[in-house]
Amino acid sequence: MNKTALVILHVHFEDLDTLALLPGQRGYDVRYLDPAVEPLPAAQVSCATNWRW
Repeated sequence: MNKTALVILHVHFEDLDTLALLPGQRGYDVRYLDPAVEPLPAAQVSCATNWRW
């Protein structure tokens, strides 16, 4: 089971850009979230842990 990197957008048109390949190379699925459009998923955010590339 892959881990998920939750990317919280602070402006709707920016993404991971040059960093986009890193999560996948390290076994992460990427999920983008725009808090201006959809609520933060409390369950996912509360189980977030500190991690390093």
